[in-house]
Amino acid sequence: MNSTKFLFLFLFFLLSNSLFSQIKIKEIELDSIFEDSLYLNISESRPIIPLVKNWEVFNPESPETKTTVNIPSNFSNIEELTFNKKVKINSSDLLKHDLKIFFNGINYASEVLFNDVSLYKHFGGEIPFEVMIPNDIIKLNEENLITVKVFHNLSSDETIPVKQRFLFPANRGGILKESFIQFIPKFHINNPKFKNSVNVEKSSAVVEVKFDLINSRSKKSNPITNLRADLKITEINGNFTQTTTVNLNQNIKSAKISSQLNGIKLWDISNPVNYKAEIIIRNDSTIFDSYSSLLSFYELKKDEDKFLLNNFLFSFKGTTYFVNDKENYNLVSLEQLREDLQKIKSLGFNSVRFSKAITNNYLLKLCSEIGLFAFVELPINSIPDEIISSSAFIERSEGIANKYIEQISQFPSVAALGIGSSFLYKSEAQKSFIKKIANQLNQSSNLYLYASFKNYDLFEVNEIDLIGVELFDADLSSFNQFVKDNPALKNKIFISEATYPAYNGSTNGYLNNYSFEAQAKYFEEIIQLSEDNDLLGFFINSMFDYHGDFASLSTGYNDENLYQIGIVREDRIVNTIASQVIASKLTDSERVTIPLGSKSDDSPMMYIIIGVVLSLIMALLFNSKRKFREDATRALLRPYNFYADIRDHRILSGLHATILMLILSAAMSLFLSSLLFYFKDSKFIEQILLSFGSENLISLYGYLAWNPIEGLIYLFVISVILVLLTSAVIKLASFFIKTKVFYSSIFFMVIWSSLPLAILLPLILVLYRILAAEVINLYILIFIGIYFLWLFQRLIKGIYVIFDVNRIAVYFYAFVFMFLIFGSFVFFYQLNYSTFYYIKNSLMQFGII
Repeated sequence: MNSTKFLFLFLFFLLSNSLFSQIKIKEIELDSIFEDSLYLNISESRPIIPLVKNWEVFNPESPETKTTVNIPSNFSNIEELTFNKKVKINSSDLLKHDLKIFFNGINYASEVLFNDVSLYKHFGGEIPFEVMIPNDIIKLNEENLITVKVFHNLSSDETIPVKQRFLFPANRGGILKESFIQFIPKFHINNPKFKNSVNVEKSSAVVEVKFDLINSRSKKSNPITNLRADLKITEINGNFTQTTTVNLNQNIKSAKISSQLNGIKLWDISNPVNYKAEIIIRNDSTIFDSYSSLLSFYELKKDEDKFLLNNFLFSFKGTTYFVNDKENYNLVSLEQLREDLQKIKSLGFNSVRFSKAITNNYLLKLCSEIGLFAFVELPINSIPDEIISSSAFIERSEGIANKYIEQISQFPSVAALGIGSSFLYKSEAQKSFIKKIANQLNQSSNLYLYASFKNYDLFEVNEIDLIGVELFDADLSSFNQFVKDNPALKNKIFISEATYPAYNGSTNGYLNNYSFEAQAKYFEEIIQLSEDNDLLGFFINSMFDYHGDFASLSTGYNDENLYQIGIVREDRIVNTIASQVIASKLTDSERVTIPLGSKSDDSPMMYIIIGVVLSLIMALLFNSKRKFREDATRALLRPYNFYADIRDHRILSGLHATILMLILSAAMSLFLSSLLFYFKDSKFIEQILLSFGSENLISLYGYLAWNPIEGLIYLFVISVILVLLTSAVIKLASFFIKTKVFYSSIFFMVIWSSLPLAILLPLILVLYRILAAEVINLYILIFIGIYFLWLFQRLIKGIYVIFDVNRIAVYFYAFVFMFLIFGSFVFFYQLNYSTFYYIKNSLMQFGII
């Protein structure tokens, strides 16, 4: 009784939606970055009021329960929170300024209100946005109320990213980055667009900037005389300074400045020289406004089947990076971000791919400073054809893409923009989507465009410049042969992510799959393959282990949802064998030898031990108890007569039935546990489970599969409960017939109908070893499927015999019952999570359909 109660509580905890979970709010201390004009464009002419401290937060369903937090902060276990903050605005502040409120990252959607007046509704995740505050709603010399309603409810088809996310970093809602009110001069610069062209041979460049001028000054204001615009280019940490000045008309609404620069230093991976470009609007005595941007001078061009950086051969040698912290998830300090990128640089990488998330602006600025190219992309991954082809999803993607282009255009480190990942080359709908988004982006950006594909074949999408190939523990020899057989594709192909889990930790050598040594060997071969075939580049996935929202099977299940695929563990200590091998390859230093070792056996001995014990008990019972032997023989060979005996209340031993139930339940749990353990790291099953959009479902599967001892216990209890539950359901069905059927008769019938499970015991005890050999797996699974159909047929036969009704009727109502159960299941998950669209997409990804 206690074990049954415990199991029910365990399953309720795992499978219930987090209706009763406590709201969790986390915050981190914000680094001192408000003086960084190149990051947030703060200057003397544009002072700010930081919106960092003392936000009042509450659940809109219970506004009386409030807490105080600082920004940045995130939350979980709730879909909506309201943030309130009061700010005092002095009347003198508005004499020469208008007010703008700026948020550098809110996830996922939000509505911003000022004094209860709605200013802006934001969708699209962490893309920065700003909005002007109308003067007529500002209360002068008293407190004003800023309200931010933050919504975080990812959908299967209405958000980007979607709810079903394979190996995505943890996604928490909240105000995740800096926010402030900025004072904008009434005569100010708006929408500046920088463009530069570089002459590598002459070490010269032409910088051109176009901008609008907004004048909201009172008509009574004094006229502006001798209006000028300066474009000041200054080398950061250097001596170069040049200013170009143009005269402006007082009524001018837009302007352009062009500056010829000679003797500049070119930006390079090994020598990342950056410049600051500052637009200053002034007259003889007054600076009205200034605006700063980061500049880097380099030429990255694609020449036939290779890249040239400043006329030197160049290939992208990178890794993926995810903003992630064990305790705070998507809240990471700026200091930690800098340290992480410096560690990436120290291994010899020259590029970073920021995938599966909107990129933090600060990271893009750091890339310019440290000397790393940035690949950024839309967080679109594994979207089914039925969703990706819908007009709503396309329009939403186009809107986010436009905003993203505006965000990243001010950072010169961005070399390429990705449309998404895990696309399927066989899907016309997905290729059509890529073409539509690419055509739009090509109109507004000169960045190289790429899309990352789940697999590879002879195909091409002309609208993009680069085609990424994802290799997850893939057979590198077949990919190597594909590249050699299709040399025409070399001008577009790069390895967008090479993934190899290392959940088995340190072993005696790389012959042990998914060990640190095997991971190092795989990454070494990836680098060598890229070099041997002169590919455009590669990205190893990823630099660090990181946490996600869903448990993972393929990267090693654990309670913390830690994805163990990083070159370096989550402690950030760069001493792994993979990091040493990569550093030696990329920096041409002394070669690191990876030990060969010997392959270890991971087959749990307890499967064999328990199987042998069950077989011995069954044999002992069969041979020592004549009554049991006779009943078992008749139940197996003459089931109709045996069920008739049950119906007619012939003498059957309740003790024998109970013992048999326990043996068969143990056999079933051993069988299921063996299957689960064999498929414990299956990418296919992980994708299928993700299709249901339930964090609890995949966690339950992962727990049972990766913890065989505990899994055996829980599956045994579940098996016993299923016997009792099946008997109860059949008993309920008996109320619709005239014949009175006792529960004990049904109970005996259900148990004895499952007797063939005992015959499977010799197979069950070695099932994992047979599957691990991977020789006759398909035949074994087909045999098991047919065997369980036989068990189902025996159960149906038992029902119509003890009910004494027509068997056609029993088959019909059994079919209707299962159809209703399965139909309700299908309807719920398809309606709420588009589950079967995602299952279909998974089947396509693995080449099943």
